[in-house]
Amino acid sequence: MRIPLILVDGTPRVNAILQSSHYHFGLARITFVVDTGSNATFIGEDDSAGLQIPIDALSKEEAFKMAGSRYNLLLGKKGTLLFKTNENKTTRIELSKIPLAKTTSKKSSDLGGIPSILGTDFLEKNKLALYFNLSKDIMYLEREE
Repeated sequence: MRIPLILVDGTPRVNAILQSSHYHFGLARITFVVDTGSNATFIGEDDSAGLQIPIDALSKEEAFKMAGSRYNLLLGKKGTLLFKTNENKTTRIELSKIPLAKTTSKKSSDLGGIPSILGTDFLEKNKLALYFNLSKDIMYLEREE
């Protein structure tokens, strides 16, 4: 099973649908940056604002720095990520808690928020391998079975 990636501004990304019966958004499209330099997976502030999840009521997991700014990793309720495979099928990956990032301090030159990130923790936990070969235009995630 392969999940195709897209290249946007030189960065591999993957489209997913977030589903949760615990929140009012029902289904929401999220584009994640596949970031092998990050060991944390989370939904960025711009995407989480669209979900209208009341983040003030969420528990704080940890604090982290990225691109010179500080963030808190907050944990929401259970959800599911849906990915379209190369065979036009849908694969589901359950999230015990939806991880969200919230800015605590931003450097002055940072105009936008951080994107939603799919980190190595997600790849390892879900036994996904990243294949990325620009010269052959091959980019996908593949589940090890």
